[in-house]
Amino acid sequence: MIRALLQSVTCAVAFVLFAPGVPFAAPPEPGLIASHTALPRSFPLLVQSPAGQDALLRLVDPDTGTLVLSAYVRGGAFFRVLVPPGRYDIRLDLGATWQDDTALFGPDTRHLVIGPLDFALTDVARKQGHRIVLGDLAAGGGVAVRGLSLCQRREVARLPHAAPPPGVGPADPVAGRLPPLASADPAPPGPPPLPAPGSLLRVRVCD
Repeated sequence: MIRALLQSVTCAVAFVLFAPGVPFAAPPEPGLIASHTALPRSFPLLVQSPAGQDALLRLVDPDTGTLVLSAYVRGGAFFRVLVPPGRYDIRLDLGATWQDDTALFGPDTRHLVIGPLDFALTDVARKQGHRIVLGDLAAGGGVAVRGLSLCQRREVARLPHAAPPPGVGPADPVAGRLPPLASADPAPPGPPPLPAPGSLLRVRVCD
């Protein structure tokens, strides 16, 4: 009797683990899963998918089929990833309930290939990327691909104005500088002179 009871429990556990539609693992965390390139990732790719429609995104070289990077997109939230320069296919496996790396979203997984799309400099300060807006594919929704660019420019980094060292008079209001020290005055105490201003790189979305 005990053996029969154990067998029935084992069968019940096996049914729960392998029943169709039961998720095998938690979905990956949204964001970059893996990058397989040494090129700098600096070009924008934005993906929007409706709530309830997650996606496994893969960036693939269309000529060789080489996987460049993979990421997980959570439906209902904006997703942005930076990709290397080049020309790529965007492969998306979409569904509602993640199962595992092999089954993906199960028998209802939808497969979509967009591209090839170019990620390149259009001038010295403009990085051309793309924005992909997905409708609810299960309900017959469509796909829109739009341009998305990052513009960058350098600015001189302005450092805070140094206060005059102790013992030195105020700045000359006419000449805009400290008055010269008398020859008998000792060298003023205080920190060393400030370094020359550097530069800052500012990046913004320009599309």
